[in-house]
Amino acid sequence: MYDLPSINYLQKNLPKRDIWKEEIKKKVNQYWNAQLKSEARNKTSLKNMNIENLEIGKTAQVWNLQNQPRLELRKAIIKARMMTGAYILQSDKHKFTHFVAEPLCQLCNTENEDIIHMVTSCPVLSTIREKYYVEMKMEILDSIDQFKWNTFCCNKMEITQLILDCNNFKETLNISSELMTKIEEKCRNLLFQLHAKRIEVLDALNNK
Repeated sequence: MYDLPSINYLQKNLPKRDIWKEEIKKKVNQYWNAQLKSEARNKTSLKNMNIENLEIGKTAQVWNLQNQPRLELRKAIIKARMMTGAYILQSDKHKFTHFVAEPLCQLCNTENEDIIHMVTSCPVLSTIREKYYVEMKMEILDSIDQFKWNTFCCNKMEITQLILDCNNFKETLNISSELMTKIEEKCRNLLFQLHAKRIEVLDALNNK
């Protein structure tokens, strides 16, 4: 399963302990990395994540929060839920209830509420979106040219994928590790503010 040498080979070519431990770790990680990515590619809930960036033993970008205040962890939890399809919106309720619940966005009543609608379109969230999205975009445009942005971030789906997991565009936009950290922080904040406003509006509607 792990493509390790046979016992007969090892008896004749006994490796040093440290080298053998490293070899086992490498082979086991290779196997489970392949399994992880294979299964992840078949999960529609993970379609907005950069699957190729997943790696056993490697901390995902969203959880790189060393020495950050507790609030940043709360923001990361919300972002991780959105990235992995675990953040429940009306379209999800529509599917989970076998089409009993309406998929229409309860905030604006203009479109079905999926993650793309919430992140890029819902007019009720426009004030929040404009403020924090512009901050994120300007951070990127300080490092890349407008043409590249217009080429790779030209529709709502691409914008959503960038905000949910900026690793999706690390290569195409040639984003440095330092810039990735800055973008991640901006996107984490944007999504948390959208989440907070959405909850606030829904609570107000439910309390009428």
